[in-house]
Amino acid sequence: MSLAFYARNARSADRARQRMQREGVTMSGAKLWTEEENAVLQQHFPNYEIMMQALPHRTRTAIRFRCGKLGLTRPKHVWMASEISLLRRLYARASKQEIMAALPGRSWISIKSAAEYYRFRRERKPYATIGVDALDALRQKCFECNMYMRDLDEIVGSKGYFRKALWRANGRVDFRRVGRAIEALGGKVTAEWPEENN
Repeated sequence: MSLAFYARNARSADRARQRMQREGVTMSGAKLWTEEENAVLQQHFPNYEIMMQALPHRTRTAIRFRCGKLGLTRPKHVWMASEISLLRRLYARASKQEIMAALPGRSWISIKSAAEYYRFRRERKPYATIGVDALDALRQKCFECNMYMRDLDEIVGSKGYFRKALWRANGRVDFRRVGRAIEALGGKVTAEWPEENN
């Protein structure tokens, strides 16, 4: 392409910029940002609610895009070594509330992401009791063996019965499956009657 072609394009772009400045709108009809609007964004960033109230004619998307153009970004909070050490000590056993209180300014999502990155694990809690001795004993044995209910389903071939806790759905325990699972873990199913009172 010739230099004349580039010169024509440059003149055309210059005329378009002058026209936009004169009319206050872009070629597509969107209103140009003013210095006063930019000052509002710089003063109130990152509080988008206040910015939207001060600039009701601007959408949230437009405000976010303009903040990006102005170089306004949220500061990234880097995890300090002391915070990582504290998280390592607390994450396994402390409650969610205790951990968040020890790390003010951190959301639970941020804490979980950091724990996953550093491979910290929450300590498993024992399975809740159901009130059925055979099923409770089976679940307790699984917890002691560090097994999950999905593992039990795979061993017994029970198609999600234990993982989905189907005894809650239909209101009854499938003792045939429970018995098979107990035997698969090396246990025995026995019958026991309480002594009658004379």
